[in-house]
Amino acid sequence: RGSAKPTIMHCNITECAMAGILCAGTSESRFSRNVVLRSRSFGVVLVDEAGGRFEKSRVSGTQKCGVVCTGGTRAVLEGLVVVDGSQGGIWVRGNSKVEVSGCFVSRNHKAGLQVSDTSNPIVNQNTICQGKNGGVVVHGRAKGTFVGNTISHHVQAAIGIMDLGTPTMIGNTLYENNGGGAVMAGESKSVWIGNHVAHNQIVGMGMKEKSTARIYDCQVWGNQGHGILVQADCRVLLESCRVYLNSKVGIICAGSSNLEALNCIVENSGSARTQRVGIQALEKSYLQARNCTVTGHKNGNIVVQQQAFAACLRCFISRSDWAGVVAQGQSKVSVKHCQIRENDSSGLLAFDKAHVVAEGCFFLDSKGVGTVVAGSAHAIFTHNSFSGNQGAGLCGRGHSSLAMKGNRLSLNGSHGLLIDNHCIAVITGNSIFENHAAGVMLDESCQVVASHNFIISGDSKNSSAVVVKGMERGDLRNNALEDLQDQLGLDKAEVALVDNQILSRQEIKELIEKSLKLEIIGPSAPVKHSLVSVITPDGTFALAAPTDAVHNSAAIKRGPRAPSPKTKVTNASK
Repeated sequence: RGSAKPTIMHCNITECAMAGILCAGTSESRFSRNVVLRSRSFGVVLVDEAGGRFEKSRVSGTQKCGVVCTGGTRAVLEGLVVVDGSQGGIWVRGNSKVEVSGCFVSRNHKAGLQVSDTSNPIVNQNTICQGKNGGVVVHGRAKGTFVGNTISHHVQAAIGIMDLGTPTMIGNTLYENNGGGAVMAGESKSVWIGNHVAHNQIVGMGMKEKSTARIYDCQVWGNQGHGILVQADCRVLLESCRVYLNSKVGIICAGSSNLEALNCIVENSGSARTQRVGIQALEKSYLQARNCTVTGHKNGNIVVQQQAFAACLRCFISRSDWAGVVAQGQSKVSVKHCQIRENDSSGLLAFDKAHVVAEGCFFLDSKGVGTVVAGSAHAIFTHNSFSGNQGAGLCGRGHSSLAMKGNRLSLNGSHGLLIDNHCIAVITGNSIFENHAAGVMLDESCQVVASHNFIISGDSKNSSAVVVKGMERGDLRNNALEDLQDQLGLDKAEVALVDNQILSRQEIKELIEKSLKLEIIGPSAPVKHSLVSVITPDGTFALAAPTDAVHNSAAIKRGPRAPSPKTKVTNASK
């Protein structure tokens, strides 16, 4: 007590009624190479402002916590072995500012390390394992800096943060815990930097109950559940993290939560048994992904459902067995300057009354359709490129509606643009060329307004620039077409044809040689030359690069002044 400075070394302290050692006041103790066994209460107790070094000692089989630090304790705990306690291992409480370093804490019945009240310890390079409860618990208004600890094989979670706790976790390893890697709840605010969270049950990292977390440069992988679960009105920032090979969803955001992911990699190796969805947003949550790579998932790379909102900017989204981006359930999705490629079904799939806006994106090399808008969904596409898909470049169907301006649809294995099944479409200033089938197929009672588009036929023998097969109502005016195949009888339908130019093959060749500069560029760069077709008031057809939010508009590149004598200009309206 008081200001005593005892030195206690090489002692065996057994079966004490209160505590093996109690240090109080402002005492400075050196407690080294001792053994505290089977205390009927606590093993080591530090209260008031007691300090000193407590090192290289063993505390085992206590009825209460092995080590308790309370009051304003400022001691150093180094190299302790705290095992087999009937309650917790080490408890830091009050306003303690202890340092816990290089300790081994194992097989205790409650938390291996508990930090509570307003304490603020430094916890460094410890091994906390095989607990009958959790590994580390931070609650109350406690803080703490946790660096380089290994926390494993607990019945509950490796780390639990509750109430108003605000710890900082740096470079820790959390693995093979039955209750999850890390669980954050209450209104806690935590910071995570450079941690590894692997092979835990239930979840890698879970947040709920309005908790807030900032997570930087962490790896979350191989967990038997979700990689990262954000729910119940939480706020989470993920930056430069890698999430992969978890058994359910890589990152899931639900329950009106807000998740921002920057420069993250969310991937699956291709096994159908792991991480079936990359990022999922649902239940009115808000997701923002910037400069992320999401790839290789069986049931969709980014899936947005149940009135959630998602914004993807400059992301690379590829190799899903289904669709790159899925929007459904009245969700709202914005994708800008993304590269979405090599997905099996489609690059983007919107249905079930979803709303989608896509700008400056590449939809490339899908094994199915580049993009599908169906099921009463609504979509706006501006300055995108749909190319190299095995099916159509873009398909609108199923009572959906879409607006297209300044897009390029080329080199697709079927039609450039397919509109059918009661879809309503407004198509303005698009370039549609060199697709295998028709440039534009209008079928099954669709309603279309198309103007100022450049449309030529595909490379198959019987393809046409525009095939009108089942259009119910429409207005085609001021377009530049190679030809128009009327399988419906437009004179019998409510379709207006006004001031369209029918171009010869020679004129098309000259236009392409003079005007068509196509560039395929990386996912972080915007589209430079998604060409817009224009017919000027004097009857001149021209191609121009559209104005982009990032780039100045390019100068108009002019084609031939007028059609050749053999070319007919259709100028009739119903």
